[in-house]
Amino acid sequence: MGMKFSFALLAVIIAMAGGFAWYFKLTQAKIDVLVENAAVLESVTNTQKATITELQASAEKQAQQTQDLAAKLAAAETSNRKIAFLFMIAFCDCLIIQIYAINDLYLKNCFIFA
Repeated sequence: MGMKFSFALLAVIIAMAGGFAWYFKLTQAKIDVLVENAAVLESVTNTQKATITELQASAEKQAQQTQDLAAKLAAAETSNRKIAFLFMIAFCDCLIIQIYAINDLYLKNCFIFA
């Protein structure tokens, strides 16, 4: 009877060892998949951090360029107003000269026919 019990016990031990081996392989496969996923996620996270840093630097540069362009636009508008004012003065001077010339002609013609 002891011999049968030892064979039964050996069979139970072999079954437990087989079950443990199967569970170990299954667990190791899951761990390998999780490690690969973690590596991929870490790589993607690093790429995203680099992209975010790059976008922030680009946004700061763009903001600086916008400020520079706004300042240049203000200077250009000021210059434009000055040029328009000078053109208006020159145009008015020409107009006044023409009015005086027409007035002189009118007065001369009035005195000739009067």
